[in-house]
Amino acid sequence: MSTDSDRLERDDRREVRRQARAARQQIDTSRLRATRARRMALLGIPLLIVVAILAYAVFSSAKSSVDQRVGQEAPLEVAQHVPEGSPLEYKNSPPSSGVHYGVTRPLAVYSEEVNPGYWVHNLEHGGIAILYNCPEGCPDLVKKLNDEYRSFPNSKYGSVKLIVTPYSKLETRLAIVSWGWVDAMEEFDKDRMINFYRAHVDHGPEDLAM
Repeated sequence: MSTDSDRLERDDRREVRRQARAARQQIDTSRLRATRARRMALLGIPLLIVVAILAYAVFSSAKSSVDQRVGQEAPLEVAQHVPEGSPLEYKNSPPSSGVHYGVTRPLAVYSEEVNPGYWVHNLEHGGIAILYNCPEGCPDLVKKLNDEYRSFPNSKYGSVKLIVTPYSKLETRLAIVSWGWVDAMEEFDKDRMINFYRAHVDHGPEDLAM
């Protein structure tokens, strides 16, 4: 005959078995979750790599297409430093590469013509030049160039990497120039110039602060 003591002992054994099953289930669940997490991590790493590669390819393609779309590419001339004051000859007009003096010209708007030996060196450092030619004077245009100068965005070095100067050999009224690129125009077009600037600033063969 079963006694109360026997029943309590059986209940205790059942409770121990129940707790043991619950503990095993909890361990199995934890192991399953850990396995799933490892699988997701292993799947996620290659996926992240693929996404990064695709993003870089899209960015590079877009950047390249912008650079090629803005302005006209000009043949590169041999870049060489010559002493200040040396006579300079360029195959292309306006020059966007070639021989130049060993010093750059400070970034600013100039009312007197700056020798290309200086601003071509600016281009080599990733700077941009706006050139204008007004044999009979163009005060309205000069004022507009002065007023709009600061609206050009800073380069990655924190300054507007732009020089503006008259250039008497210019065949059009205006041109914006970078190393190896030119966009000539007859009328001031702010959006067009800023697009050119954004596409080519800091892209010289010697990308340096100025």
